[in-house]
Amino acid sequence: FPGLLLGLSLMVYMYYVARKRNYPVDPKTPTREVLIAAWKAIPALFMPILIMGGILSGMFTPTEAAGVTVIYAVLVGVFVYRKLTWSSAPKVLLQAGRESGMVMLLIALSEPFSWIVAADQIPQILIEWISHLTTSPYMILLLINIFLLLLGIPIETAPGIVIVTPVLAPIAATMGIDPVHIGVIICLNLVLGLVTPPVGAVLFAVCGVGNISIDRLGKAVWKPFFVSLIVLALVTYVPWLSTWLPKTLMGY
Repeated sequence: FPGLLLGLSLMVYMYYVARKRNYPVDPKTPTREVLIAAWKAIPALFMPILIMGGILSGMFTPTEAAGVTVIYAVLVGVFVYRKLTWSSAPKVLLQAGRESGMVMLLIALSEPFSWIVAADQIPQILIEWISHLTTSPYMILLLINIFLLLLGIPIETAPGIVIVTPVLAPIAATMGIDPVHIGVIICLNLVLGLVTPPVGAVLFAVCGVGNISIDRLGKAVWKPFFVSLIVLALVTYVPWLSTWLPKTLMGY
């Protein structure tokens, strides 16, 4: 739900900007074309249903879900969309191997990192340090957000989660913060960090794709970034936004 809230907020802002600057409007797409596109998208849209449905129903574990999803994606790519061919298979496998290798390396490094964090009592030290600064849970959450936003600027989301979760999870437990809530806060902050002007990692990737300068993009991204910060504040201080859906679906 926080992701949906963020997406809708940015859509409203972009609609306002488009109307204010009088951007040209594309011609209305015929209903027939919309229905055809929706029909073609059904096999791809079924993939998240397969993953979550299989896990929640107990048909397979998350690891098994990954394998089933890969097989499903290959079958759809070959027989439905006909985009995956023998000639493109080596490139696809190489890219998948690189991405999987990065993730597996992060997982491997997370274990010794977690052990070091626990052995050196880093959570306890941070809790004591924060308690000396303030006892207000609102201020503590604000400090956590600032720390995560700064961390997310140079670090990708996946490694950032691996690094901060062993540190912040015990702090959140001590404060009585729901684990799902702190998890959403961590993910949202790190994602926003990637687009934080002027040096967010994603900004440089967008500059390469759009062939524009980082200065131009940095100036344009500030306003939607502030809209995202408003959503972050809502998610941080209204836990219900993060927890109601998991509680409704899984009853944890």
